[in-house]
Amino acid sequence: KPRRLPDDPDGFRTVVRENGADGVHTYRIPGLATSQKGTLVAVFDVRNKSSADLPGDIDVGMMRSVDDGVTWEAMRRIIDFDSAVEGSQGNGVGDPAILVDQRTGRIIVAALWSMGPRAWNGSGPGLSPEETGQLVLVTSDDDGLTWSKPRSITAQVKQPEWRLCFNGPGNGIQLRDGTLIFPAQ
Repeated sequence: KPRRLPDDPDGFRTVVRENGADGVHTYRIPGLATSQKGTLVAVFDVRNKSSADLPGDIDVGMMRSVDDGVTWEAMRRIIDFDSAVEGSQGNGVGDPAILVDQRTGRIIVAALWSMGPRAWNGSGPGLSPEETGQLVLVTSDDDGLTWSKPRSITAQVKQPEWRLCFNGPGNGIQLRDGTLIFPAQ
């Protein structure tokens, strides 16, 4: 429920996710965008079993609000790799960033997928999930109601000799000419 901020009579604060909600240990790394239809779309790490970073059992969650953040739909996992895969160390994906293409209405979420120990410290040269973390994208063309399967764009954006290339969490931007940009490191 929205709460008025004590030092700003015109501002409100809404807690969208609290640790422990839906049996999840920790929620972190938020991103927020407004769709062409005015829907607020929030994305975040769903750190299922602990607050630790990748690798681990982490998914990307999403919630929508169609009333300017007064109420929010139930949390849904929009990127969730099978944590039971042998040797995957949770098969986690996290650090989401969100962007709305204002020309098409498509919503894009970028994230880092760590198959096994392929997060910040375990990634190395190469392009495959067995060698390095993967920069993956999911998209929605219906205002965040449904989402595509994750698609790795690692081979398009990472030099094979680099240890890791992944998006900066939070939000991307769109330039005046329509170019879509996610910051990356």
